[in-house]
Amino acid sequence: MLGSQDYSGAADVASRHAGDSGDQGMFNHAIQHAQSQDHSGGYNEQDAIDAHQQVYQQGGSGGLSGSTIGTAAALQTLKGFLSGGGSGTHSPTPFCMDTADFAAGQNNNNAFIGQAMSAAAQLFDQHNAQGNVQQGTKQEAISSAASMAMKFLKQSGGNVGSGGSGIAGMLMNAAGGALGGQGGQGGQGAQQLMGLVGKLM
Repeated sequence: MLGSQDYSGAADVASRHAGDSGDQGMFNHAIQHAQSQDHSGGYNEQDAIDAHQQVYQQGGSGGLSGSTIGTAAALQTLKGFLSGGGSGTHSPTPFCMDTADFAAGQNNNNAFIGQAMSAAAQLFDQHNAQGNVQQGTKQEAISSAASMAMKFLKQSGGNVGSGGSGIAGMLMNAAGGALGGQGGQGGQGAQQLMGLVGKLM
């Protein structure tokens, strides 16, 4: 179960990448909040796509909520993860992972969740400065990103492989399973995630 996993390392990753946009306490709170939730209900795919478009394609026009920012940040992190982004500047959009991210935990699920939270914190500051945030707080944005990231993990299988491959291994195994005509429930879920990312502009 996701709730039994140790995601404390995700807060370390987020703190390292968020700079002045967030602190350890905010990220720890978000992890605790997300782990206390039941993720079995999944998420609304169209709502996630709409949030991503509003934040990244429309520049926040029409006003944003903390929850919308968090959802968009988690989806953008997933997009960067699947596109192989492992380097680049530490900004709200690219997915940047370094050796310290992996050292923060036994698997790169911590890095994935941490990156989503740091992106949410940075995005909130950016849009708040531009006057685009109409409701919600930065904590809400960070907590929303952590919760959505955990929903993605649950859909892709949720459990860390014996090699510590985490979500990356699950997604790659799903891709292999699709090519080979195989794949169980976890593999199908990971394929759905790849399909979700494919719908983003």
